[in-house]
Amino acid sequence: MFDDNGNGKQPDQSYTPERLPEPSRQNRLKLQPNGENYPSLVLEVAVSNEDRARLLDDACRKYFTEKTSVNVWVGIKIDKTVVGEEVFWVAWGRRKLLGRGLKLEEQSEDAVGQAAFLPVHLPVGVQNLIGQIQIPSQLIFDPNPIPAAAPPNFILPFETVRMWIERGLR
Repeated sequence: MFDDNGNGKQPDQSYTPERLPEPSRQNRLKLQPNGENYPSLVLEVAVSNEDRARLLDDACRKYFTEKTSVNVWVGIKIDKTVVGEEVFWVAWGRRKLLGRGLKLEEQSEDAVGQAAFLPVHLPVGVQNLIGQIQIPSQLIFDPNPIPAAAPPNFILPFETVRMWIERGLR
């Protein structure tokens, strides 16, 4: 995926629904330069090269241009500045209604609703992180209908993300 200046960006992981129709003006689908459909969901993880602001800016300018048909972005920023006190931030967003740019929908927050980094290593006495992001499945499968076996929402608990990161740091 490229921004208007030709700078490329590849997600760390992506999902493309099966049996997508041919791209058309009606379904807003686009083909990548290699002839494959763009994924509908991309996952980007930043550890050392990007801060949270850069992660959000890249999502806005590279994944959600008029040249792509990405519907959903999930971003995770891991801060390893202090060994043993690593923290992370997780968020998801969608394409703005006008077709270009990121509309941030949910992110990890503190008790007063401000964007917040969460601990990778839990304090003594705390067993799980509370909270999650919840992505409507329709956005992930669009323009196809949601498969019968799919839940109405894709739920990503903060505790699951924390455990992935903790394992990766070992």
